[in-house]
Amino acid sequence: MAGMDRPTPLTIIGGFLGAGKTTLLRRILAEPEGRRLGVAINDFGALNIDELLVAGRSGPVVSLANGCVCCQIGDSLIDALFAMRNAAQPPDGIVVEASGVADPGKIAQLGRIGRFFRLNSIAVVVDADNVLSQAADPLLSDTMLRQLRAADLLLLNKIDLVDDNALRAIERWLAAIVPDHRAIKCVNAAVPVRLVLDDQSPSLDGGVAGLAAHDHADSHEHARHQHHGDVFWSWSYQSTRSFGRSALLAVVAALPSQIIRGKGILICSDQPARQTVLHLVGRRVELSAGEPWHEAPSSRLVLIGVGQDIDGAALTQAFNSALR
Repeated sequence: MAGMDRPTPLTIIGGFLGAGKTTLLRRILAEPEGRRLGVAINDFGALNIDELLVAGRSGPVVSLANGCVCCQIGDSLIDALFAMRNAAQPPDGIVVEASGVADPGKIAQLGRIGRFFRLNSIAVVVDADNVLSQAADPLLSDTMLRQLRAADLLLLNKIDLVDDNALRAIERWLAAIVPDHRAIKCVNAAVPVRLVLDDQSPSLDGGVAGLAAHDHADSHEHARHQHHGDVFWSWSYQSTRSFGRSALLAVVAALPSQIIRGKGILICSDQPARQTVLHLVGRRVELSAGEPWHEAPSSRLVLIGVGQDIDGAALTQAFNSALR
């Protein structure tokens, strides 16, 4: 449970009208990986149809109709988030599906309310079949560009509706608009849930076989999964030695662009009595203080990438270089 003593993870789903946001949300709720999720949904209209589409698929669902979530109903969203967090059975995390005209970056600011919420990720869904024509419309382009630039993760959806030449043109356009992001190609928003949704659980398996502990040693392991034209792979690392914080941040900042997700519970030399929690989403990196160690300290890290495989030995060497 999220509990009252730690921030509640908050995930934002954004994207233009019809891009596939609700499809992604339903996929997350169908495969929550053991989490009980609260959901806040905003339709741009008097009736919240999306709420009906996900009813009964999760924990509490809050409807915020007839607004753009980032302005008129900002207070309502804050009230809804706190109501879910303070419930007798609070959710393990909360997912906000923004309307198709909302700026997810502004919504994400609500995820930084003191110690109560922690922004997990901003996933923006892109409609491959319509994005270029919509972006060329002067009435739509500003909204779309704000959404794209706010994203931690871009999901290029509906790629089955365009040919290879059109897909390459979209990828070139996205690379020019948001050069630091990689668009993950998908059909029906079918991407591994752990790319979008995560929490602060110390269980770092992520589908990767667990690693046995080794005193003053480190190890890594790969797993690969074919998924709708992209190859997703994961790499894991474990060590009983502590990291230097600045050296660790330098290693993470230099990671190859195909690494799009990461999480870790680590030993850092500046606070060895407490866990240090690492979250990597796209190019955004967060290090935060976790709980006191209740067992022998052991750093555990999982990275998830897409496309070209990575040199695991080079990754191990890089993280080893940050150990004290």
